[in-house]
Amino acid sequence: ELGYRNRVLSDIGTNYADYRFFIPPGQKVSTGAYFDLYYGHSALIQFERSGVVVLLNGVPMGSVSFNKDTALLPINHVQIPIPPSIVLTGENQLEVRVSLFPIDKCTATSLQGVYANIWPDSLFHLPLETSDTTSLISNYDLKQYPAPFAYRTSMDNTAFILQQDNPEIWRAAFQVARYLGDQ
Repeated sequence: ELGYRNRVLSDIGTNYADYRFFIPPGQKVSTGAYFDLYYGHSALIQFERSGVVVLLNGVPMGSVSFNKDTALLPINHVQIPIPPSIVLTGENQLEVRVSLFPIDKCTATSLQGVYANIWPDSLFHLPLETSDTTSLISNYDLKQYPAPFAYRTSMDNTAFILQQDNPEIWRAAFQVARYLGDQ
C-alpha cells in the first residue's frame, strides 16, 4: 500500500502526484512486479485530451485514457506491470501525471468539475530477490553515481580524494557525503 491519502488533482492542464519507495541494498525487484492504480475522474472533461501517464524513475511505463464509461464509476482500476530493469536500489520515484481539460473553457471553477482522484487503495506489488553484486566492478568514478554506493550498506572502503586548498570541491564532496549518509 502506498500509505498516502486520497489525492485530488484539479488543475486544468497537467497535474503531478509523486510516490516514493525504497529498495534495500542487496535486493532487486523480480518479475511480476506491478502498480495497481485506483482512480476516478470527472465527466466534465474532454476525454480525447485527458488521461493518465505513469512514470517510474522518469521512464513512462503505462497510460490510461479517460472515457465516458470510466467517468460513470467513482473507482476504476488498472494494473500496470513494472519492468524490473527500471527499479533502482535505493529510492525510487513513481510519478502519476494527469492531464485535465474541461469541456467548456467557461466552466466555473467553483463547480469543481475538473478533477481526478487517485484513491488510497492504489498499491505496489514488488517481489524482491537477492541481487548479485559479486560481478560488479570494484573501481568506480562518479560517472556511475550513485553506484557503487547503492550496492552496499557500509561505506567502510569509501574515501574522498580531494584537491588541496579548493573549498569549492570540498563543498561538493560534502554534499555527496551528506546525500550518501542520508540514504
